[in-house]
Amino acid sequence: MRAATRLTSPSRPTLRWCPPCRSARPIRTAASPSRRTPPKPPTTGASPTTASTPAADLGTSGYAGHTYPKPGTYTATLTVKDDGGNTATTTQQITVGSAFVPFGPTRILDTRNGTGAAKAKVGPGAVLRLKVAGVKGVPATGVTAVTLNLTGVNASTSTVITAYPDGTTRPTASNLNLVPGQVTPNLVTVPVSPGGYADLYNHSGSVDLVGDVEGYYSTTAAVTLGGTGFVQESGPARVLDTRNGTGTVKGKAGPGGLVTLTLPDDGSRNASAVLLNVTETHASASSWVGLEPGSGDVPTSSVLNFTAGQTSANLVVAPVSNGQVQFYNRNGSVD
Repeated sequence: MRAATRLTSPSRPTLRWCPPCRSARPIRTAASPSRRTPPKPPTTGASPTTASTPAADLGTSGYAGHTYPKPGTYTATLTVKDDGGNTATTTQQITVGSAFVPFGPTRILDTRNGTGAAKAKVGPGAVLRLKVAGVKGVPATGVTAVTLNLTGVNASTSTVITAYPDGTTRPTASNLNLVPGQVTPNLVTVPVSPGGYADLYNHSGSVDLVGDVEGYYSTTAAVTLGGTGFVQESGPARVLDTRNGTGTVKGKAGPGGLVTLTLPDDGSRNASAVLLNVTETHASASSWVGLEPGSGDVPTSSVLNFTAGQTSANLVVAPVSNGQVQFYNRNGSVD
């Protein structure tokens, strides 16, 4: 299992200035972080407005942070002043996007039982229109994209599934590649339409689709929803391996068993979620692995599905609690 990235506190673009190393005088700096220039229209269709934030005196440190209220392009102005009253000013444009909010996993789609769509397989050439915004705790407004663990089940023939924003032209790339007899998941991030929908297209045969929300991107997250920034670690780095005891107790996860991953003390423990490439191997029976919700209940959704003897992997957004991530195994034993 490898963790390549982590999700941390709201993104705060930092203005940084280093005084010349030969200067003998202290030099004061001031920054105005949010003179808003006419940005590209946000994906939600909101009209941009002009705003200005008073300059902040940085003293001689030259460092400042600022959280912007919504996506857009802003002009940051930095002014340097020496003791003689001489000043120099520079500007830089900063583009701020939607913030990511870890969420769930929460099941919003299962065509096997009628969750989020009709209780029926998706047929050849058919498009399933999936409502995302306003469903099961996902905000009704401000959502620009959703991250789903999308799973194909019971495919009648080899096929591909394509996810894309509702009302737009379907791309030629696929998000799931399926063959009969296999349960195949994949982590998918797809923009949603202004109305809050995403489309799922099936190319051939018939197939059941299951979708679990693992997070969403929001234009208001940085202010009200605990939105997060994205930090690239130096890895990928192996943080869990039950075969040798890396990150947890050595030994397979048994039926109904939990594996508790203690994250490295490198900043990951302070993250709200981590992006993991989760791999299972040496399974003794067909099973699935889910993220344990912390309540002691059996997870209601899976992040990995496999059969005996199969080695499979999936990318997962895993919520972090007290520096740990917990995994639940349903059947048999597995590393």
